Amino acid sequence: MRELENVLIDLLKGETTPEAAAKKLGLSKAQLADRRRRYLRRKLPKTSGDQRMPGLDGPVEILRDTWGVAHIEAKCVADGFFGLGYAMAQDRLWQLDHMRRLASGRLAEILGAKYVGQDRLHRTIGLRRSAEAAVAATSDDVRLVLDSLSAGVNAHIAECRHLPVEFDLLGYTPEPWSPTDSVAVWKWRWWMLTGRLN
Repeated sequence: MRELENVLIDLLKGETTPEAAAKKLGLSKAQLADRRRRYLRRKLPKTSGDQRMPGLDGPVEILRDTWGVAHIEAKCVADGFFGLGYAMAQDRLWQLDHMRRLASGRLAEILGAKYVGQDRLHRTIGLRRSAEAAVAATSDDVRLVLDSLSAGVNAHIAECRHLPVEFDLLGYTPEPWSPTDSVAVWKWRWWMLTGRLN
């Protein structure tokens, strides 16, 4: 099974051809295409059914409309933001991790040396330091939201059996999400739109 995944990852990276991959695995091109389709399908998050999550005060429903947009129903704010974090991680875990790394100046760790200059810029600007200071000074109500959102993202990471394909392609697993990560991403977006940190 691992050999199949390794060959499929090489194929998706463009490091081998479909013909060479099929030959290496002893498959026809049609069989290889079927294995690739099944591998990629496994990477899709489970968005239906019931799941039990510890730490919630009550039931949380994540309803998806015709377009797949998540709508969260919960009886309290903390549970609602937990559901939002969970749904965000289902829909875009790699994007969240990419933006966190971008804001924190850590893209070169996964994408290579050509990102060192960009990382240096973001570290010099201090988006992560600014986020850490903001989280330390936040009110209890805002901290509840940030903690609940992080708990939802982390719950999805913990129960996710098949991470999005980008993690396989780059050969790493995401670190736990934190309130500082949420604020750092927000500050990066704010800085990109306004040129200001606050």
